[in-house]
Amino acid sequence: MNVTKIKLSSNSALDFQIQDDKRRFSGIANSGKPFGYGTYQTVVDFDNIQIKPKTAVLIEHNPHKACGVATLSADNSGSLKAEGVLMNNEYGKYIAELADGGFPWEMSIYVQSGRYEELSAGASLVVNGNMVTGPMVIMRDCAVREVSFTPVGMDSQTQAIVLSDGSSPNFTFSQSTNKENTMSPEEQAQFDVLKKENSDLKAEIAELKKANKKADVEKKLSAANVDLTTISAPMMTALLSASESDVDVMIADLGVKLSQGQTKPPLPEGLMTGLENPTPPVGEAKLSNSLVDAARERAKQGK
Repeated sequence: MNVTKIKLSSNSALDFQIQDDKRRFSGIANSGKPFGYGTYQTVVDFDNIQIKPKTAVLIEHNPHKACGVATLSADNSGSLKAEGVLMNNEYGKYIAELADGGFPWEMSIYVQSGRYEELSAGASLVVNGNMVTGPMVIMRDCAVREVSFTPVGMDSQTQAIVLSDGSSPNFTFSQSTNKENTMSPEEQAQFDVLKKENSDLKAEIAELKKANKKADVEKKLSAANVDLTTISAPMMTALLSASESDVDVMIADLGVKLSQGQTKPPLPEGLMTGLENPTPPVGEAKLSNSLVDAARERAKQGK
């Protein structure tokens, strides 16, 4: 089991009373609401939390400054309440003297968590009677080791948090298997409608992108003097699937190949000029005037 130890401070007011010659106190040790933990939003789950019948009370989590004993319990608001007695020693007297002088003491619990559970973005769960919405880290199977008085000032929404060893948090998450639907039927119906609209919008955007890509490819083919009727379906599919730079290269190669296949090499100039019979009988060779004159001259010399 990977155990991480943290200290959480609450800004809830403390109450000090004198009873049976003992200084008693009560306060909220932890609000049970989400708090910032580094880059995470985190909440301590009080369900199945391990609490000793008597919990040590210290000053600033210092084991050498014991000042009292407390009993912890979860109240109706989902908070962790501490009620206890201050010791008749220098540290207990120190807490009481400053409280009598108006010092706003706060409380902090030292928590060990057995595991972490990750609540995905948008998902909701009820923790300590409060609705929490992901992304959120839920500390499960917790144990409170001690409670401390602390002078650290915090606002009403957050708690001070300090790692016991000063290291960075190292979470090992387990995915939540709680499928509880915390939305009302009306909220669920609205969520389903929005989810379908989002899916339909994504499909429309995808079709629009395909249409724009096809129009762009056809425009480039026309610019390259490529007849669209000569493009096969597999070739068009390949063009639509390719990147813009690859499309340009493919169309350029396609234009060159088509132009080469449609153009015939020119005939030698000597065979195209001075023909006595532009359209000779079948089987008769085409001869230029210079070739005919040379043949006649050789015939005269042979006589």
